[in-house]
Amino acid sequence: MTKSTITIDIALGEDKIPEDISWKASGSTADEFQRAKAMMLAFWDSADKSALRIDLWTKEMMVDEMADFYYQLMITMADTYKRATGQDELVKDLNKKDKLAFTPTRETQTTTSARFSVSLGIMPDYTYSGTGVRVDGVSEGRAAQKAGIQTGDVVVLLGEYAVNSLETYMQALSKFKSGDSTTVHVKRGNEELTFDITFVK
Repeated sequence: MTKSTITIDIALGEDKIPEDISWKASGSTADEFQRAKAMMLAFWDSADKSALRIDLWTKEMMVDEMADFYYQLMITMADTYKRATGQDELVKDLNKKDKLAFTPTRETQTTTSARFSVSLGIMPDYTYSGTGVRVDGVSEGRAAQKAGIQTGDVVVLLGEYAVNSLETYMQALSKFKSGDSTTVHVKRGNEELTFDITFVK
């Protein structure tokens, strides 16, 4: 029997957010450490009939990259589900535009998506479905942390630009460059707070 050892190294910053992810698999073409910005790992516990999943991403993982990452995961997981179970209803549902209302960012790059050179230093909550962008984590030493923005805050205005979703948040970021100063309006519980920030690379 041939065995392969998969090794995953995670380097954490002081704020416990991954700063570097690398992996390798012995006996394969990836037998040297490969760097990654994000990972998803899942195990099936046959005794408990439950899945354990580990999702990690680094501070450098941009929102548009995350969107592409999860879109590709959903499509490939649906294909694997079909091949493993022989059931194709889920795949049909995912392929219906009204069921999966998402287009990879590279396909919308020239219209609604935006590239940006600065970062607020927050990790968006990708499960949040309300108006604005809810903060799931704050990077140490970045603009948001220095200003006092906290996990759980919901960003609703960046400068003069309304933030209604991740897409409008990215578009707002694209309006700024390193060294620019502006304000960030957030909702914290029943309060609406305003913070002064300065962008750095």
